[in-house]
Amino acid sequence: MTSRLERVVRIVAGGAVLAVLAVASAGQAVAGQAAVTLPAGGGEPGKVYMEQQRALKAKDIPALKKVMSAARVKEMDDPKFKEMLGMIAEMMPPNVAVVGGTQTGDAAVLKTTGGTATEKQTGEVSMVKEGGAWKVDKESWKN
Repeated sequence: MTSRLERVVRIVAGGAVLAVLAVASAGQAVAGQAAVTLPAGGGEPGKVYMEQQRALKAKDIPALKKVMSAARVKEMDDPKFKEMLGMIAEMMPPNVAVVGGTQTGDAAVLKTTGGTATEKQTGEVSMVKEGGAWKVDKESWKN
């Protein structure tokens, strides 16, 4: 007879195996596609990201929707988004620049910097190609 703890360990271990298999499968999807290093500015994905930054500062929702992924546009359709847009724009660091990144097929990760002379921040932006155009998907910043 197995103890409750042993059953929990088996369930957790099984989940870990599934997670490892999922990661391995995801790696195979881009296997064979070499990662390309993006220059300062981020190439085409970087240009689109900087368009997003201009639209965000202007609080221009139609312009934002043009450069955001379908998943993010869906979130922007929430009536509360318009109210939150000002706060989102204020939270963005000033003087944002794309300093490089990598591209693998239809996905890119941009490395960004921003902030002031006394408070620097670094960021990472996930970009996806949808319908042949680069779109901003996710963005994170840290001090």
